[in-house]
Amino acid sequence: MDEYVLIVDDDPDTQKILTKLLGFMKWQTQVASGGQEALARIAQRPPVLIMLDIMMPGMNGVETMSALKRDPATRDIPVVIISALGGDQRFKRLGATDVLAKGNFSLPELSRVVNHALGKSAPSTH
Repeated sequence: MDEYVLIVDDDPDTQKILTKLLGFMKWQTQVASGGQEALARIAQRPPVLIMLDIMMPGMNGVETMSALKRDPATRDIPVVIISALGGDQRFKRLGATDVLAKGNFSLPELSRVVNHALGKSAPSTH
């Protein structure tokens, strides 16, 4: 497996939609259902990008983001917050590269957010 995007969300429908859309963009994905599982996966093999839900049981997205940003090994991994809460600026102050409104999972919007997070201007064809 080459580079991959880690989807961290406890909602199976969101996991499926993002996996499918990222697949159309030629990205391999892995899924974690919560913050603790995500940190364990990242420790085994860091992703190039993390799509992180905020509202999750157990370790929520804010706590997960804080853990990622405290660790020198993970602090530079771009994180896109997936949120129904709004709060773009608050999440960016916490270290998010971008914020994607939950439910706004069109391929063009996801492509824009992923390419922005990875510092690319053109769609990825890796």
